[in-house]
Amino acid sequence: MACAVIKNGEDGVIFVCGKHDIKPCKRCGFLADYLCDWPVDGGTCDAALCRSHAANIGEQYDLCPIHAKIYRRQSVGEIREPGNLKLVK
Repeated sequence: MACAVIKNGEDGVIFVCGKHDIKPCKRCGFLADYLCDWPVDGGTCDAALCRSHAANIGEQYDLCPIHAKIYRRQSVGEIREPGNLKLVK
């Protein structure tokens, strides 16, 4: 069983345990609801993100703040799947 310590408000923490991997948000430490879908080395970034830090792209993609910024620069407002974008090196 996997367990994680997750931030709960400004001063508190909670312990969360379950069958699946439980991850805190990469940016703030709160419970992560999403993983970044940006393509990286044959897979995806998979940075754990809470609702506040996940950028929703289209209906089914979520990006971390860094990849959301790259996406916005490359797509110039046009909604496309992250897999269709050129990766920045």
